[in-house]
Amino acid sequence: MLDNLTGREIDVLNLLVDGYTNAEVGIILGISHRTVEIHRSRVYSKTGCRNVAELSKKLIISNVIKKIDENIDSHKVLADQFDDERRQEFLTTIDSMERLKDVIIQTITQQVRIRRKLMNKIR
Repeated sequence: MLDNLTGREIDVLNLLVDGYTNAEVGIILGISHRTVEIHRSRVYSKTGCRNVAELSKKLIISNVIKKIDENIDSHKVLADQFDDERRQEFLTTIDSMERLKDVIIQTITQQVRIRRKLMNKIR
C-alpha cells in the first residue's frame, strides 16, 4: 500500500491516522495546511481510500499481510533446514498462513464492494 507513496505523503498519512487535523499536521511538518490537503488528496487517490477511517483500515490490513508474508518467508527458510517429516510440518504451516492471507484479502475486498454499493444507493 505504501509503495506508491512519497516520503512526505507517508508522513502526512501517519499523522492523519493518528488523529491530527490538517492544521496540526502542517505545524508538525512545517508546511501549510493547504499543502497538507494536497498530500492528503494524493494519498486518497493513490490508495483508493475516501477518508481517514478507510486509510486506517487499509494500513492495518497492509501491516497484517506484511507480517504474514514475513512469517511465510522465515518458515520457508527454516523448512529447508530439517528432515522430511519436520519439513512437512513447516510446509503445512506455510500453507495455512497463505490461506489465511487469502481469506483476509477476500473478506476485505468483499466489504469494500458492499460498502461502495450501499454508498451509491444512498447517493
